[in-house]
Amino acid sequence: MSAPEAAELAGITYRQLDYWGRKGWVVPGRVERVSASRRLRRYDEADVLRLGALAHLARSGLDVAAYGPAVGQLELTGKDPVAVVGPTDELHVVASTDLRDHVSVPGRFVVFDPRPLREAFARRFAPPAPISDLTRTERRSA
Repeated sequence: MSAPEAAELAGITYRQLDYWGRKGWVVPGRVERVSASRRLRRYDEADVLRLGALAHLARSGLDVAAYGPAVGQLELTGKDPVAVVGPTDELHVVASTDLRDHVSVPGRFVVFDPRPLREAFARRFAPPAPISDLTRTERRSA
């Protein structure tokens, strides 16, 4: 997916994506060289999930600069993971089924659940629905 599409899906501006990329927090999975002076950045699902996590932390009032390098290393594509920042200000990735164990102590927690963003990514790249034979027949008779 292109950089503008990745930014839109993650709910950030292209400028923000570019800044985080220059910082090295979220880099594209692939860069295509179009010409000597032009390159296209291509982002995959894991990259978009990291962008979404950074955006969520920023909206939650956390200092993104403190978490940017750690978020850039997150693996949010496994089985049902969530990212958690707890009272010790450490970033963890845990299974959603284990979330209660991690947020049971007093303090402020920020939890990023990547499922809605993962579903939006899947919808955007879902193959088109096949045209049924009935529909084709109806078109011919119309």
